[in-house]
Amino acid sequence: MSEHTAAEGQRRSFRFRHRGRLAQVGIYFGKQARTFIYQNDWKVLPMAALIAGIVSMVIRGDFFRTMEGTLKGAFALTCVSIWNGCFNSIQVICRERSIIKREHRSGMHISSYIASHMLYQALLCLAQAVLTMYVLLVMGVAIPKEGLFSHFMIVDLGISVFLMTMASDMLSLWISALVRSTTTAMTVMPFILIIQLVFSGGFFVLPEWSRTISDFTISNPGLKCVCAQADYNNLPMTTVWKTLRRLDDSERKIPVSIKLGSVIDLLQDENIAVVKDLRSQRTSVDMTVGELLSQLEGAAANGSANAPDAQQAEALRQAIGQLKLYAYANGLNDVKLTASGTVGGALDFISNLPLVIENRDQTYSFETSISEIFDLIGRDKLEDAITNGTKGINYREDYVKSRTNVAAYWAKLGVFILAYAALAMITLEFIDKDKR
Repeated sequence: MSEHTAAEGQRRSFRFRHRGRLAQVGIYFGKQARTFIYQNDWKVLPMAALIAGIVSMVIRGDFFRTMEGTLKGAFALTCVSIWNGCFNSIQVICRERSIIKREHRSGMHISSYIASHMLYQALLCLAQAVLTMYVLLVMGVAIPKEGLFSHFMIVDLGISVFLMTMASDMLSLWISALVRSTTTAMTVMPFILIIQLVFSGGFFVLPEWSRTISDFTISNPGLKCVCAQADYNNLPMTTVWKTLRRLDDSERKIPVSIKLGSVIDLLQDENIAVVKDLRSQRTSVDMTVGELLSQLEGAAANGSANAPDAQQAEALRQAIGQLKLYAYANGLNDVKLTASGTVGGALDFISNLPLVIENRDQTYSFETSISEIFDLIGRDKLEDAITNGTKGINYREDYVKSRTNVAAYWAKLGVFILAYAALAMITLEFIDKDKR
């Protein structure tokens, strides 16, 4: 038998022994495993860990703790996942296009080839997701303990990272099947990344016309999924308070105006139920004006919660705050009260002070600073009120922490995985028409 005849026999033997699709999946999976070891494809794993470490240093302070920090962290984690997925497979088909074409003509099933890639890339994406979660823990990111679907939040979050990475991987696999060279693939990839990140729909404010594009990005359900898992809507919002804190460090004075007579009249009007209840409360006779007003402020805040007329209660609270500012600005805080067993008696004593009587019919204006107002109201109390009161402004229905929401986002990412894999398979079915 000649060498030519022997070689032809081996080729025919290969063709007929490996016609089964499942057998071909195993063959091509083995080929990719060898590529992972011998062609240094394993380098994507330490790169994934390095990227996760760099991102963790930026997000670990506020991720899962504040609204802004969680949104930033979710966006960063989405970027990491998409970046890893895209680099995994952007060149895997186009770099061996001529081999695929030849083997397809020899009996290779495209479905088996794509299935082997899906299996291999799924294991690679899983390894990257596990590494990312491990790095987040090591870097001190405060991941909550309890998850929605498992007993560990890190497992649920890892599933989201895996699905985002896998979906991006399959998208790149399709692009690799479309283009004809690795150079073209690497040229196209930055545009794909930019579209995915800019049109995520959460981190950037998008015009109405772009909403359709956003719905077809992997980053959109990915970012929403992480925000929902992190319970974004119930976290405090810190932007407003941080802005006020920057003003606190400034020495700039701000004008304040108080019409003293109106304030005094309100605090003496016992026809208002809230005022009557407040005035009847017992108070110490050994206290200063400043101490009394602080006591009144606390009592008004506690009483307003049960007040039948919320508007009157709010007016009372504001009046006491204005009187506190007036007393602070005019040095009345340290004035000792005379014997008066009730809040009403103490307020009457304040209203009869010569300085108060003299300015009763005037609008009193003075300058104060943000820092002085903070000290007057109480920094801790003000911070709590602002951070918790402003979080409702950024409430998002998409970010509600529920199994329904998270499952819907996981399902959408799963659809992307299958859709892009199917598109890659359909594209390669026409490889024989390639003129290369």
